[in-house]
Amino acid sequence: MLHKDVLRLLAPIELDGVEQGDREVEGAALDAVQARDLDLLLEMHPDASVELLSSWERVLGLPDPCIGELGTMQERLAAVVAKYVETGGQSRAYFIAVAAALGFTVTISEYRPFQVGVSAVGDPLYGTDWLYAWLVTAPATTITEFAVGISAVGDPLRSWGNELLECAIGKLKPAHTYAVFGYGGITDNLINEVSAWTLIGGCTMAPAGIADPGGHQAYTFTDDSVTAYERADSSFFAYTEGETLYFDAWVKKDTDDTRTIHLLVYGTGGVAVSSFSLRFKTNTGDYATSNSTTATISTPVITDYDGDWWRISFYGTCGNGTTLVNIIFYPARGLVLDSNNAAAVGSATLGMVKLRSSY
Repeated sequence: MLHKDVLRLLAPIELDGVEQGDREVEGAALDAVQARDLDLLLEMHPDASVELLSSWERVLGLPDPCIGELGTMQERLAAVVAKYVETGGQSRAYFIAVAAALGFTVTISEYRPFQVGVSAVGDPLYGTDWLYAWLVTAPATTITEFAVGISAVGDPLRSWGNELLECAIGKLKPAHTYAVFGYGGITDNLINEVSAWTLIGGCTMAPAGIADPGGHQAYTFTDDSVTAYERADSSFFAYTEGETLYFDAWVKKDTDDTRTIHLLVYGTGGVAVSSFSLRFKTNTGDYATSNSTTATISTPVITDYDGDWWRISFYGTCGNGTTLVNIIFYPARGLVLDSNNAAAVGSATLGMVKLRSSY
């Protein structure tokens, strides 16, 4: 019902003429006010605000003095939403969520000092000061596309920049730590970031209740199918063809002599798949490597730590125009090391797993 009709019903008698014209004018004004009330309901939510965006910025202390005025409507909205939902935290997951709210996909890695008996040959010689540093890795360039309904007239069709990410992390990080930012390439990829790994074909994963010698939480993966190749896949990372990839992992020793495990670095995005891998017996330490014709792999370094863990390290390259790589882990494959075609049943426990493009 329109407001002019409501005003008509309020009159004790039916009025025509000038009074009817007045009701129509006043009713139209009240209709417009009601419509603006609905607009106000939308403006109450910062992620949908347009007219009150500057008020949200004022209340939340934006624009941030460390980066000054933001250029586009999308950047301003992203900054408002991130500040509005901010609750504080010190975990890896918290800072990944902060970055995501700003439109950035990142990974976070921590450094560990070199320790005799724990670190492997070829590990970086980090000192104790590196305990307080952590690495934030984002795409080389984060592109913000013009979006109808979010962007404003005059905003560029595309904009680039990572200043907002560095500013937000820098302001929220614990005061005694130092955040290092890296863009593009491969960074440490830890198995205990459960959200970064996808279970395929019925494979299951559960905390093992122990830590590897480097202090990383260990997880047990299980393949319970005698016919299916059950596995766990990490996230994909950007890759430049021919770049050397360094693989490093802790694998729990056991007495299982009914299966092998398979650790695969998988490259895609090019003309064809390009990959290199290692098949491994967790009870004896025996292994075999394989690689596609366009990939390379080094001789692995296998170290036995205190009879409880294996430290596995190797490196290789992918070809065929590869632009993306990830890690694939099969907890149970056939016993023949130089064949990856046989399915098997079994479990295997991993601690840290890293794939990186440089030491």
